[in-house]
Amino acid sequence: MDSTALLQLVGTVALLLLAVPGLIYALRERRRAKRVFAIGGGLVAASVLLFWLMVRQ
Repeated sequence: MDSTALLQLVGTVALLLLAVPGLIYALRERRRAKRVFAIGGGLVAASVLLFWLMVRQ
């Protein structure tokens, strides 16, 4: 397993660790769900951008 595949695996696990509790919270607190998804989406977008910058070089 090369470093790119390892980074992809770590990123996928981190994304799941962020997404699952967020979905559980959104099902319980529907009023605040939009804000939670906006914050989570921003974190995911930033991590995808950083991953793309690392892989690109």
